[in-house]
Amino acid sequence: MGHDRRDDTDRRDAIAALREVAPFDRIDPDLLGRVMAEARIRSLDEGEVLLEPGMGPPTSFYVVLSGRVDGLVDSQAVSRADSSADSPGGQPVWSLGRGDAFPLGALTENRPVGTIQRVGAAGEVIVVPAAAFRQLREASAVFDDFCTRRIGHLLARGPAEPLRLDGDTPLSQAARALERHGGDAIVVRLDDGWGIATLRDLAFRGLAGGEHLRLTLADVATCNPVGIDAGTSLLEAAVDFAEHGFHHLLVTEIDRDEPLGVIDESSLYRVNAMTPGVLHQRIRKAGAVESLVAVRRDIPDIVGALLESGSNFASISRIVSGLNDAITRRVIALTFEDAPLPADMEWCWLTFGSEARAEQTLATDQDNGLVFAGPMDDQAARDQLLPLARRVNEALDQLGYPLCPGHIMAGNPELCLSLDEWGEHMRAWIDQGTPEHLLKASIFFDARGLAGSRGLFDRWAAAWREPARKNGRFRRQLAANALR
Repeated sequence: MGHDRRDDTDRRDAIAALREVAPFDRIDPDLLGRVMAEARIRSLDEGEVLLEPGMGPPTSFYVVLSGRVDGLVDSQAVSRADSSADSPGGQPVWSLGRGDAFPLGALTENRPVGTIQRVGAAGEVIVVPAAAFRQLREASAVFDDFCTRRIGHLLARGPAEPLRLDGDTPLSQAARALERHGGDAIVVRLDDGWGIATLRDLAFRGLAGGEHLRLTLADVATCNPVGIDAGTSLLEAAVDFAEHGFHHLLVTEIDRDEPLGVIDESSLYRVNAMTPGVLHQRIRKAGAVESLVAVRRDIPDIVGALLESGSNFASISRIVSGLNDAITRRVIALTFEDAPLPADMEWCWLTFGSEARAEQTLATDQDNGLVFAGPMDDQAARDQLLPLARRVNEALDQLGYPLCPGHIMAGNPELCLSLDEWGEHMRAWIDQGTPEHLLKASIFFDARGLAGSRGLFDRWAAAWREPARKNGRFRRQLAANALR
């Protein structure tokens, strides 16, 4: 196990080391010296566990000087069948290196950590007692802002300035410049705005194509990408990453023409392991429905952290819906992947109501259906799809998404229909407009295609949207019904 160095020289060494990393390099030296009187340097052995959920709220704050600290999913939450090196339980969900600080969230909120924090490579950390951590937060606005995990602080951890190049820069020249700069992304000046070109863009879009001698950054850059303000909290940034599906975002600042830099998902996860992005990673890697149980259990922690960060209900609802969508898609993929369906059969999993609108909360039941089209007759196709749909419904129920009391589920034969059958029903609802028809329309027309064929969903939606648009009586009835 590691050991502490506790003499006066050690304290001075600890403070001097802190002064070399953000945000301590911007804190008054006298204040830092007073508050950090109890700081010490501790050596770490590979494999040593520093923190884990069962230890309760942490009593110390750590800054990595050398080596590596990894965050792993609680082993009790990972099934033995999914504990390979490729699973979250077999490899870190985040890693910390020199200059990284932890556990910010747990100390700030006085709660246990959410991961096992283990030494991945031997080295040294600065250890600061929790009381000194709280004292420094009260005395230093810089440190307090750092503890709220603002995007601007992540930029301070990388190169002092982002690499900015013009769009007409040849790829070979850009690659050399990026190597010298030491980052993994370029801010690209374009004729009509800004773009991002990552190392992956250079390698896979350009160099791998064998045309790098004549391609420029403008040919491979993502044009006018999503931007995020430097004052945004990391949890709010996590919402943007999860919502847009990007791996890099431009960091901007009010009243500044040029972007401040580029932030990537991995930087976000290193600082705050309990983010939607980490859960999305775990969902994608799940090899069985049982492996998703722990992910579903962690969603309330995400919601709590978002509430603590001041995120509004709309943002929280979007991120919960995104995680629910990802879990449902993974369950569908695991269920359908080995099913002996005809190659030319199309199907699409439909979601209705709050799930379709991405307005879900933690307590939500299932509202779904299935549309299909293919070479066989409708009943034969339904006979193949219904067992799969019921398995999905049952698996979701096991994961905490209750079965719908009204049987609005794809496993219900009345909602596992061919495109023609759906069209016939929906046109009848529009043409006849009885109270029962209006109720069904209000449920099923509020829909989204979650998995399967997007083209089939578009055809399904077209089957009712045009007839509804042309029927003024139906539109008036539907509007009046919504106002009751």
